[in-house]
Amino acid sequence: MAVTEVSSSSIRADTTIFLRDSIKGAISDPIAAKRSASSSFVMTSYPQREATYPLITIKVKNMDQIQRMGMMSEETSVNLLVEIRVWGRNVKERDELGDDVYQFLRTAQYGTPSTVDANLHDFNLLSSVLVDEPDVKSLLMEINYLYVSG
Repeated sequence: MAVTEVSSSSIRADTTIFLRDSIKGAISDPIAAKRSASSSFVMTSYPQREATYPLITIKVKNMDQIQRMGMMSEETSVNLLVEIRVWGRNVKERDELGDDVYQFLRTAQYGTPSTVDANLHDFNLLSSVLVDEPDVKSLLMEINYLYVSG
């Protein structure tokens, strides 16, 4: 299912799927030729089965309503906290993919696909934390979008 616009009735799912598909279309899989058909490069949650690295995981971590859009209105503005985690086999791979994801999201506010056209406004990178584990290196990015329900 392709999502081109985030709906107020399915904010979390639409945001996650839109970002997953947008990143999947913009960032090249470094090991696409070696990856099995059942393995995905960009996923919407943490893998429940054995993962093939590198990979990118995306999830909406938190939502909070900022304000109502006026008296007698059901419209609201909502902050969406999105966690994007880039997992690499080594530091170089993690850093290059992390930079690619950041660069894409930073510049995807306008154009095709456009986060603004999907009702995700005001891209803001809140944090980018390196996580080094023995077998895999990861970069945990927290991004905020403003969504206005209508």
